[in-house]
Formats: sequence, C-alpha cells, structure tokens
Amino acid sequence: MADLTTEEKQELLLDLKRALAMGALRVRAGDRDITYRSREDMKRIIADLEAELDPPTRPASSARLISFHRG
Repeated sequence: MADLTTEEKQELLLDLKRALAMGALRVRAGDRDITYRSREDMKRIIADLEAELDPPTRPASSARLISFHRG
C-alpha cells in the first residue's frame, strides 16, 4: 500500500468497507483487482488504512511547577 497516494488509499478504504458490508471478498480499486482470503484479512487492511490515514494524536503533555517554601 506504500505505493498508493492518499486519495487512492481513501478510495480503497471505502471500497473495502462496501465490499465487507456486502459480504464480498473481491475488490476492484482503479486498475487493481484484489481478492482477499477472508473477512478478517479485509478487516485488518481496513484497520491499517484507517490508522495510516488518521493517525492517533498524542494528548498534549503538561508540566507543572510546584514550589515549596519553608518559613
């Protein structure tokens, strides 16, 4: 999938989701015709594409300065 553009990956993701919803294991994306071995393979590819297209953001780190005075 590394040779696909972002747009191609988004299109493939939509095609995979449609095929999965219809129970199909074969997807035609552009000039590619892909047959997956199982629904689990398709789900794994969908998860990979989603992670690649929308990587999780890290929560902003925060630092606190606490000072103590003995008096």
